[in-house]
Amino acid sequence: MMHCNILKFIIFLIQIAKNGQSKHNRLNSKREGKDRAVNCAILKKNNNHNKNLYQAMLDWDRNIIALVVTVVCVILTITWVFVKKDDNVLVQEGWTKQMCDVKRMQEIVRMFGKKFEGSKPEFMVRSPGRVNIIGEHIDYCGYSVFPMAINKDIMFAVSLQRVTGETAKKQNGGVFRLSNKDKAFEDITLNWQELCKMDRAKLLTEKHWSKYVIAACVGVIDIVSKRAQDDSMTEFFATTDLNVLVHGVLAKGAGLSSSAALICGSVVLLLYVLDQLKNLTRTDIAKLCMECERYVGVNTGGMDQSIVMTGRRNFAKYVSFVPHLDTADVLLPQSKNEPYVFVICNSLAEHQLTDDLGTRNYNMRVIECRLAAVVLAKALKLKDWSTVQTLRDVQDRLFQAGHKNCNHNHDISNEEMCSQLSGLLFKCMNLLDSEPYTLEQIEQELFDNDNDNDNANDKEEKQDDAKLDAKLSQLFLAGLKRADDVVAKIRQHKFKLLLQQRALHVYSEALRVVQFRKLCEQHLESHNDNVVAHMSDLMNKSHLSCKEQYDCSAEQLELLRNVCLEGGASACRLTGAGWGGCVIGIVKCNKLQDFKEHVQKHFYANFPSVPLDAMFETSPADGVCIFKTEDFAKHIS
Repeated sequence: MMHCNILKFIIFLIQIAKNGQSKHNRLNSKREGKDRAVNCAILKKNNNHNKNLYQAMLDWDRNIIALVVTVVCVILTITWVFVKKDDNVLVQEGWTKQMCDVKRMQEIVRMFGKKFEGSKPEFMVRSPGRVNIIGEHIDYCGYSVFPMAINKDIMFAVSLQRVTGETAKKQNGGVFRLSNKDKAFEDITLNWQELCKMDRAKLLTEKHWSKYVIAACVGVIDIVSKRAQDDSMTEFFATTDLNVLVHGVLAKGAGLSSSAALICGSVVLLLYVLDQLKNLTRTDIAKLCMECERYVGVNTGGMDQSIVMTGRRNFAKYVSFVPHLDTADVLLPQSKNEPYVFVICNSLAEHQLTDDLGTRNYNMRVIECRLAAVVLAKALKLKDWSTVQTLRDVQDRLFQAGHKNCNHNHDISNEEMCSQLSGLLFKCMNLLDSEPYTLEQIEQELFDNDNDNDNANDKEEKQDDAKLDAKLSQLFLAGLKRADDVVAKIRQHKFKLLLQQRALHVYSEALRVVQFRKLCEQHLESHNDNVVAHMSDLMNKSHLSCKEQYDCSAEQLELLRNVCLEGGASACRLTGAGWGGCVIGIVKCNKLQDFKEHVQKHFYANFPSVPLDAMFETSPADGVCIFKTEDFAKHIS
């Protein structure tokens, strides 16, 4: 629609140019006619150069029109590449095979009828997975990331059924029936009234797969109860059964964000049936989904929910979190002489965001980064250092201090951002200890040398480990789910905290993201055939930082990465937090078949059972969308 309007605008400008020229000619025809005739007579007698000028004078109106068209076409091209997709369109007009292939659609409808007494779905929601091309573990530190939605997804088939009388009385109102195509995941029936009253804290210990859908339910209930101007939600819950079949082709624990896809799809379908999508943008819904995932104890930075909601076909996304959540479409560069594809390979080691102790890995890294930010801020003697929450806060406050007339450090050029990040890398190396910190060392550094004059009672209190940990959480870890539990187990098991290494990864990875985006934008102008080599170099450096500075790789994942590089991938890095899961590689199209055969022979052949989609090519896909039964019924009959 937008591009049709732009084309109409081009035609309008051309017409203006023609009309303007015609009017100008009519008003000055007598004087200009004589002048032009004289000039033309003179020019005809001159050399070839003057003949060209003569022709130019006769056709000057045509050249002006051509110039107008050229300028507007340039504007159209820039708009096509960089303008944002309409942020509000969730219900798609029509259905395409890119959303879901016909065979799978037929299977979904058949399974839905089998699960729900022969009924048919009224609409479906498609929620894609994602891969992060570059920018690992920096979203929760305030830095931009570079993901894309992929063509693997979770589909939700949905129908509504009105209940009254004895049925409603027996069920105590409406219910939510949730089923999964995978038999390993048990079906569950949830009562709406019980969901409304549910203790949110219970989700932290819930083990059933439905906890992500339940988290979506309580999140939607909370926001709708605040927005609703009437009792429509209460009436819906009292009189409506909701039947949902989940049909996913995203491997669980593969690091492709199946949890975010499950939450985002659930949130959208619930908002849709409650008629609450109006006035909500995709970004608004992404923020709601972030809060929902925190109900299950994951201190998400927001990358997964943002790309799942706002993904766009053929475009990666530059997702920013400061000063607010924002996304920008970026066209990935392609080499003319050596085109490439992205290939996702599953290490078959399910990625673990927590270990057996329930503390290390993901949430542990979040806390390490938060503490690194506070310790670094104090070492830099920043004003109000104790209120710093992220490593991005440190950057903003440090460099804002040098710009008295500037209220923020957000609207800066790529060059300035790179300069600031490079400076912070040196400061981390000089001010943070390369040796592991103990919890006691951190507490001593943050509490013993502050500007407060602690009295004797305070000093006695500091000797109590439990009270110290509580003070640490209250002052510096506010807002982080399960922070108290993690801190307690850090002390119990005497875990060492590598603050310098975590900060070095965050700042260097943020720098690589800026460089990667700059590379994409420059290539659109220069068409540099070395672009694949430059992209690959940044992605490979990203992986090494994840492995060495952030310690989030895994033995089986490293083995797979080495096989991929040996098989012809120019780049290969972990994606999706790490600790198992998948790698993403860049493979030139002319080497793709050889690459697949090599990985199959030297990696997957060693396993007795391998999923069919353990290795697949992908390209940027659309974010969450809704399509109605009538849009695809004719394709599956």
